[in-house]
Amino acid sequence: MARSSSDDAITPAALAAFAAMRELEQRCTCPPRDWGGKHWEHPPPCAACEERWRHHDILHRELGCRPWEWPCVRNPAAKNPYPAGSFAAERWEGAREGLAQARWRALERVLRERAPA
Repeated sequence: MARSSSDDAITPAALAAFAAMRELEQRCTCPPRDWGGKHWEHPPPCAACEERWRHHDILHRELGCRPWEWPCVRNPAAKNPYPAGSFAAERWEGAREGLAQARWRALERVLRERAPA
């Protein structure tokens, strides 16, 4: 696979943060949001999600992202969490193939390429 010059900008700290985020995503214990009821009433994020956002902060800084580039990565396989037809759902779908997904794919690729054999 061809290596892009932007791959060189992916620091070891960025890769470590990304790898930690992927692992923490699997450990999430947050209950699903009740979009049919009082969706604004929900428990705080679980410990894994809190830690994942701390790693996201590191990744955001390491990649040199702008403040409005939030989140700076988005898993392309993630399902839209918002109710169909809502503003948030439309915005999510509109950003589906945006820069955040491209960064995710690049980080996954570089993580594989730099993994010990």
